[in-house]
Amino acid sequence: MQLFSNYAQTTLASGITDSATTFTVVSTEGGMFAAPTDGDFQLVTLTDGNNWEVVKVSGRVGDVFTIVREHEGVAQAWSAGVFVKAQITKATLLGMHQDEVYGASLALFNYQNFR
Repeated sequence: MQLFSNYAQTTLASGITDSATTFTVVSTEGGMFAAPTDGDFQLVTLTDGNNWEVVKVSGRVGDVFTIVREHEGVAQAWSAGVFVKAQITKATLLGMHQDEVYGASLALFNYQNFR
């Protein structure tokens, strides 16, 4: 299940490579974000204001995030100080729209076939 946080934003404590599977944020600020377990996740955007990458956070312990790269966008190296933000993404909104359309179609099918 996708998890969300209100207004969670911080910065990377140190740079990461384009193949890193973890990153650390500024001390004590990780707690603003969800701490996914058991298949849950949170989408987090890394951005310098011009470039961005959405990563899938599959776990967080304190200020250390475990991530899956290239969820939306291309994996790239990031420097310390880059913004880390919990935001609604295009894929999230498209997924909600598809769930709504599927749910409406299923409701209409049930109505037509079981009235």
